[in-house]
Amino acid sequence: KRKRGGFVQLVLSRLEKKPKAKAYLQRKTLIDYRFEIFAYLLAFVWYTLCIYFCILFGVTFPRSMQEAWIIGFCVSVVQDFLVMETLKLGGQTGLQMFVKPQVVEWLARRTMMKVEDESA
Repeated sequence: KRKRGGFVQLVLSRLEKKPKAKAYLQRKTLIDYRFEIFAYLLAFVWYTLCIYFCILFGVTFPRSMQEAWIIGFCVSVVQDFLVMETLKLGGQTGLQMFVKPQVVEWLARRTMMKVEDESA
């Protein structure tokens, strides 16, 4: 196993002393932890870039327009996190729990009826 650097090693050694954190660290993940960190880093860079352009283009407008842009940006970020992501996850989960089993059952019944008709 690859040895980790100083800060990461310090954080992991402190987390291993806590039972919940230890269970989290020992879980089997679908992706490597480095990809998770990379995804969070990309999200941070994206929002930082958006804020930069809002401020950069806002400088040429009057103060009231600048404030409206910043407020609009903050509202859209909050809406994205609290509303859109929640609806997206809820919709995907609902489809998997309710629609997918019914569609599979309907297809299975239809296939069985065709097989029975052909054998009769």
